Parts: sequence; structure tokens; C-alpha cells
Amino acid sequence: MLDIAKDAKENQPITPWGLVVEVNLDGIKEVVIDKAGSVSSIELLTGESIQRIEAPTLRAYLALLLYPVLGFFAPWGFIRLLAWIGAGFLST
Repeated sequence: MLDIAKDAKENQPITPWGLVVEVNLDGIKEVVIDKAGSVSSIELLTGESIQRIEAPTLRAYLALLLYPVLGFFAPWGFIRLLAWIGAGFLST
């Protein structure tokens, strides 16, 4: 994709957010390439614009690991609490 951008620099407008490359192929009208050289958005022939989505952070993946842990400890703790309360009533 960068080769297309390098070849098209003379013919394509450079906007403040990057280089616009006219594609007109397979339903893609144009591609906006930012100054770092990565695709920042794609505009389809239907007029729909698709923005780049950043990958989730490591924190988001680690948060998913907490659900099974909480799913075990929440009922386990609740049962222990009920057993403790029941033991308190039965011991008197």
C-alpha cells in the first residue's frame, strides 16, 4: 500500500490528516494514508467511510480473565456466608 502512496504523491492531494489515494477498485473509492504511512480511513463507492480502529489494550484482555475468577469466588463466598450465618444460629 505504501508503494501506491509513494507513486501517487504527485497526483493526489495531501490533506492535513494525510495523503488521499484514489483507488476505484473492488468497491473502494479512496484511501487516506496518515503521515506515519498507515491507512487511517477508507471511503467506499457507496459513500460509506470506514475509520481505523485501534486494537484493544492489554488491560482489556486481562479484564476478561477476571470473569471466571469472579464467577467462582462470588458464589463460593456467598455459600460460606450462608454457612457462617446458619452455624451461628445453630450454635445457640
